[in-house]
Amino acid sequence: MQFGIAPVVLVVMAICLRRVRDAWRAGALTKRDWSDVRLAGFTASAALTITGFLLGSAIRNSNTMIPAHYHASIGAVTVAFMAVSYLLLEPMGFRLPADRLTRFIPWQLHLFGFGQVIFAIGFALGGMHGLGRKAYAAEQHIRSTGELIGVLVMGAGGLVAVAGGLLFLLFMVRAARSRFSFWSSTMKPQPLARTNA
Repeated sequence: MQFGIAPVVLVVMAICLRRVRDAWRAGALTKRDWSDVRLAGFTASAALTITGFLLGSAIRNSNTMIPAHYHASIGAVTVAFMAVSYLLLEPMGFRLPADRLTRFIPWQLHLFGFGQVIFAIGFALGGMHGLGRKAYAAEQHIRSTGELIGVLVMGAGGLVAVAGGLLFLLFMVRAARSRFSFWSSTMKPQPLARTNA
């Protein structure tokens, strides 16, 4: 886990960043392209991956630094799958309505990614001040200001991430409805033609 995953992922990430840099220098990538789903998904996933690695390297005891690490890492994979989902809609026969809301798709990815980063940082702040993991309800005691700040930051980040997740769900439901309406319009039973006997 320490020496197998991180080096490989960092090498792949460095290659991707180099490709983005080369495209920018060659003029193939412009400011308008920063709203592209592929680039938005990559930046959000890369930010969460780096956050996960940094938090993972800071684990010393069994506290909320551990869930801080894995929530960032899982969030990185989740936001990457979200971005890929948008790219697969059209090849799989789904389509999103071309309206103002669709322009917010890249922002949905950033919203989810940013929320997950803040959520993980809140967990980490609590863990740095001794907040115990796997303790719920009355078992979890907040004993210091640092633990309280960590819990509050975690809650704020969680709300932002949930907002991003709900927006993703909204986009997927809209895409599914477009295909369902296509099916319902093409599969309606046709009236039988009258024949003169």
